[in-house]
Amino acid sequence: MKEDLHDLAAQVAPAIGLTPPNSDEDLRNSVIRIAKSYGIQLGPEQVTIRRSGPEKSPTFFIAADYRARVGIAGFSFTLHFTPSSAK
Repeated sequence: MKEDLHDLAAQVAPAIGLTPPNSDEDLRNSVIRIAKSYGIQLGPEQVTIRRSGPEKSPTFFIAADYRARVGIAGFSFTLHFTPSSAK
């Protein structure tokens, strides 16, 4: 999921002037949709969107914060994940 967040934060089409930058809500909804494709249920409050730089070509930081139940060899435990668009 980290690679997906990095790609989403890159905002390639807006960066080259094809479309305006996505709104924070659009980005948040995209993160939730991507997480769902991995079987991860996220709420809007679990997604952080920060933008900086010029309005026409901002830089985005996107992060998610969630816990997931993992089962290995008959044992089950909860892990905390915090993927982000940062390298």
